[in-house]
Amino acid sequence: MYQQSSLKKISMRDKKNNNAFPVLTRLSKIGHFNEIRLNLAMIYHLFNIQTFEMLAVLSGFFNIYLTVIESMWNWLFGMIAVSIYAVIFFHVKLYADMSLQLVFFGLQFYGLYQWHYGGKEKSTCKISKATRSTWSTAIIAFIFLFSSYIYILKAYTDSTTIIIDAFTTSLSLIAQWMMSKKWVEHWWIWIIVNIISIYMYINKNLYFTSILYGIYFFLCLIGYHLWKKQLYHTSSIQKRTKIEIHAT
Repeated sequence: MYQQSSLKKISMRDKKNNNAFPVLTRLSKIGHFNEIRLNLAMIYHLFNIQTFEMLAVLSGFFNIYLTVIESMWNWLFGMIAVSIYAVIFFHVKLYADMSLQLVFFGLQFYGLYQWHYGGKEKSTCKISKATRSTWSTAIIAFIFLFSSYIYILKAYTDSTTIIIDAFTTSLSLIAQWMMSKKWVEHWWIWIIVNIISIYMYINKNLYFTSILYGIYFFLCLIGYHLWKKQLYHTSSIQKRTKIEIHAT
């Protein structure tokens, strides 16, 4: 019933205004954005709306689960999930989140490279703690991103959740960057993002996605525990190795 009523509303709105995506109306004068708008609408409604969201949910779940166990395959599922969510968020007018998915798609390749070759002498990257300089950089980057997104959303979109959308988007970019470097503290940032996102997606009637972010919340707690345990284990081995070297 929800799906049918949603489709009817969109159809009536299209007939009346000939524009279900007002954010691109002004941009259409510059290029071929009308064609992009229609293509995205066709792709989105080609599937049952809930089914389309479920595909993103399943991909997102495997992405986080594989991250928790440090599997390189997490990046593949990440690419699939962010591609689907880019279309979904465009439809529900979460434009900052939509742009975030596009950035995330590129960050999947960056993260995959870092996990493979981000360690010493191009070795696999190991779990570590973020330094003070890292946190300083992260805070400055967050302030810049947050301010920029608020301006863009106010000036160029019809977003109804400007502050919360800009906040979660900016914080997610910082968390993704830290995850690519395997800094253990990135889990806490994701936990904050997940709590806020649950509220936001419920308000946008993305119930499967809100459930997914609830699952993300618990996976992040587990991930932090496992990564921290692995970090201490690695540190212990390094300390024992140094002691043995000095002893000899």
